Amino acid sequence: MTVTDVMTFVSQADEDTLDQLVLAIEQRREVVKAIAAAALKEGDVVEIHSIKPAYFKGMRGRIVTIETIRRTRCARVALDNLYDRSTVRAKKRQNPTDEPLTLDGIPLVCLRKTGD
Repeated sequence: MTVTDVMTFVSQADEDTLDQLVLAIEQRREVVKAIAAAALKEGDVVEIHSIKPAYFKGMRGRIVTIETIRRTRCARVALDNLYDRSTVRAKKRQNPTDEPLTLDGIPLVCLRKTGD
């Protein structure tokens, strides 16, 4: 089956079938995210996505540590960009320095490994 075959099927599907497809796609996305998260390790360069607050989305950094917090695998991420006004809300108590900003407790499923 090709993507064209799937697109043809979708274009001819009724509402109930489309609802089933949406559910199946959402479930598959969760499985794909879980597989990708399980492959992450300390030292990997990652990008933050699918997280709130939204201002973290797109930030890049390196995984410093991985731990389990309330049954969720989470990472401490040292961001590539230095402390600046755009990240001040992330760590209000951190003083401006040349050290990278670190974010704690980022769920691994909210991180995407980059090619860097």
